[in-house]
Amino acid sequence: MSEDLTGLMQSVEISFKKNLRILTQKEEMYSPKIKEDLIPILFRLSKEKEKAMTRIVDDLLRPALLEYESQKAIPYCVSCYSVLYFPDKNRRVTAFCKECKSETFVLYTLPVENSYRKEVI
Repeated sequence: MSEDLTGLMQSVEISFKKNLRILTQKEEMYSPKIKEDLIPILFRLSKEKEKAMTRIVDDLLRPALLEYESQKAIPYCVSCYSVLYFPDKNRRVTAFCKECKSETFVLYTLPVENSYRKEVI
């Protein structure tokens, strides 16, 4: 009985150490390179603004990426492009549009000018 318990404790310890190693290992993330022709421009801008180049890139990209992310989740009516509101925030294929006063398909797009729409992936 004690041999079984000792074996079990050893296997639990080995499993724990393995899982701890997995949890503590830093996952490597892809870091895209900036094209070489942009580096001198970033360098000059960095000197001008007295900020690190990484900070400049972050300041330029962050607003556009956050806007993109926020627009992705906005559902629109297929007929009138009005924003549809869902109390549960789940994605849907159809919903009731208050403007059209009917059930409609849901588009996750943005109206751009009157005749075109920009689809948001």
